[in-house]
Amino acid sequence: GGDLDIQIPYKGNDEIGQLAETFDLMATSLKRYFDHFHSLAYTDALTGLNNKAAFAITKDVIESEVKMGRASFTIVVMDVNNLKTINDSIGHEKGDMLLKHCAQCMRKIFVGFPLSRIGGDEFCSIINNSIEPDLLIARLQEAAAEMSAQDFDTFKVSYQIAAGSAVYDRGTDTSFHDVFNRADQAMYENKKKIKGEE
Repeated sequence: GGDLDIQIPYKGNDEIGQLAETFDLMATSLKRYFDHFHSLAYTDALTGLNNKAAFAITKDVIESEVKMGRASFTIVVMDVNNLKTINDSIGHEKGDMLLKHCAQCMRKIFVGFPLSRIGGDEFCSIINNSIEPDLLIARLQEAAAEMSAQDFDTFKVSYQIAAGSAVYDRGTDTSFHDVFNRADQAMYENKKKIKGEE
C-alpha cells in the first residue's frame, strides 16, 4: 500500500525468511531513495533552505486557511543588498558564498519557522502572530551587519539584508498575496532607507 516503514516479522532461515529479509532491505532502500528525491524537489541546492516549490505548498495551505476564516500569520520578506555588485566585481562564486552566509544568518534568527529562497537574492519566512516581526528583523539586520564587517576582506564591499513584514488582517486581506505584497513593499521601503544611509 505504499507504506515503506512496514517490516515483515518472519525471521526464519528458510526461503521465506530470505524473501522477507530481501523485502525489508528493498523497502528501506526505496524509502531512502524517495526521501532523497523529496529533498531534491523541495530544497534549494545552494542554501539548503526551502525552495520555491516548497514555498508554493506553504502558500497553498495558508490560502486554504484564509478561505476557511482561520488564518493567522505574518510574512517576512528579505532581500540581500549588494549581491549584484559582488557578482559583477569579484564573481558569481563569491556571490553564491554571500547567499549561503545570509541564509545561515536567517536560519539563526527564524528558528522554528519555514524559511524559503524564493528568488535570486529574495527570501521569505512565515511566522506566527505571537512573535513581533520587527524584533526578528532588528536581530537579523544586527547579525547581518556583524557578519558583513567580518566578511569585508572576502567580499570587498559591505552588504545588508533588507526586510519587511506584514500581518494578515482578516478584515481587509482576501488572500495570501495581499499580505505578501504588503511585506514585499515594506522590504523595498527598508531597502531604500538602507541605501540612503550608506
